[in-house]
Amino acid sequence: MSFIYPQELEARIAATCDRLAKSGIKPRDRIAILAPNSVEQIILLFSLWRLKAVACPLNLYQPKAIIKKQMAHINARMLLNERSVKKLVAVKNASSSLFFNHMSSDQPCTILFTSGSSAGPKAALHSVGNYYHNALASNKVLNLKEGDRWLLSLPLYHVGGLSILWRCYLAKAAVVVPQNREEAMRSMARDEITHVSLVPTQLYRLLQRPQKYPSLKCMLVGGAPIPKNLIQQAIKRHWPIYTTYGLTETTSQIATAKQGNGARILPCIRVKISPDAEILVKGKSLFCGYVEGKRVRLPLTKDGWFNTNDLGAIKGRRLIVKGRKDNQFISGGENIQPEEIEQHLITLKGVAQACIVPQTDAEYGERPVAFVKFEASKIPRRKIEDFLKSRVARYKLPDDFYAWPLKTRDDESKMPRKLLQQCIKRDGRKLLRIT
Repeated sequence: MSFIYPQELEARIAATCDRLAKSGIKPRDRIAILAPNSVEQIILLFSLWRLKAVACPLNLYQPKAIIKKQMAHINARMLLNERSVKKLVAVKNASSSLFFNHMSSDQPCTILFTSGSSAGPKAALHSVGNYYHNALASNKVLNLKEGDRWLLSLPLYHVGGLSILWRCYLAKAAVVVPQNREEAMRSMARDEITHVSLVPTQLYRLLQRPQKYPSLKCMLVGGAPIPKNLIQQAIKRHWPIYTTYGLTETTSQIATAKQGNGARILPCIRVKISPDAEILVKGKSLFCGYVEGKRVRLPLTKDGWFNTNDLGAIKGRRLIVKGRKDNQFISGGENIQPEEIEQHLITLKGVAQACIVPQTDAEYGERPVAFVKFEASKIPRRKIEDFLKSRVARYKLPDDFYAWPLKTRDDESKMPRKLLQQCIKRDGRKLLRIT
């Protein structure tokens, strides 16, 4: 387990800046990083920002061909792996004569690839100001203060992981860096963690353990639809649970709710709902645009709003998110929103995860089918169908139910909808039907 405190961070950033400058890294250089979470990577990131370079953390689990393609897409100057990161970052007692470059609000800061939609992953460019304003607003909502400890349980190639660094940097709180999943679980109680960010899968795993967390002030859960039964279990244990909705393009949070009771919109962002129920945003935490080689393109409406492609509604200052616009499909002339059915399925006791995808149908065009991941023993199909019949319209009932065919990592936040659709097309006959 590693801890990084603000005082130590400043000294090591100064020394590392000196090394990076001597290695030839200049302002505006785009530096790709392919390395697991570590104290060294945190220091490298802040050092690149001080030199006004752009950090581009990439997903570790991608094939080499994808990584090469992404580097070309963003016009990256070089790629730093785990070994390179440790070699470049200065040790604790290193001294430096480097003059300090202060970060400016409008300077380019990171390029992160989105999780992808129907159009595929995009490279989103953020500024220092984007992170600053989102972190400032978030810290007020989440009560982060000097001396607190935030567990770095999300990868640094996701905006959720990077946002932890900025929140702690501004609040003068400590970042706690675990070496692996098991150490992260043990650290929750052992290291007096006050704040932690989780995706629903991580929350589920945490609920399987009997530990208490007396030091915990905030358990922030987001990145994907959150099963209501998980929130209820967490509340019963008196965990300080906060649910959140955000995007890579808004530098993390848009709206956050305590104990799932209505998501309050953060003051760094403005939100409105379009006539067709799409969530539109603008504000200081809205990203700079999508990187396409040397160009940056920010797609906005004529009056300056960004289309999130999510559907929702606003009640007062509270935002209700209903699902992805591009997930919706038409079956026999009726609109079907997969998230609506999924939200009901995951409230059924014994269901850990559920995903609805369309399957081509000669009569109706497309029909819903369900993939279900069970917590332990399998639930009979009839019981699942009876549960859904009283909760959704008849035309929304899935035609088939399949056992979950994928292995997913704990830090995966997005629903693997595309992969599951590919499973139907490629391996339809091999899939295990729930009977």
